[in-house]
Amino acid sequence: MCMQNPLATCSFSLAEFALDIAAQTGITLDPCYTCKAAYGMVQELKKNPSQFKGNRILFLHTGNI
Repeated sequence: MCMQNPLATCSFSLAEFALDIAAQTGITLDPCYTCKAAYGMVQELKKNPSQFKGNRILFLHTGNI
């Protein structure tokens, strides 16, 4: 973890989210960047489910390659 970059930090709740995703799907997320993006997407899906109903959703994050 890079302490000079605040975006490179990971809270306990984000680490827990990453572990839950891995347990449910087998997909591992890096706990800093990809996890934050996935968490934001999931929160948006929960906040506005009718906006996404009936649509396929593709999560593509190209950072950290």
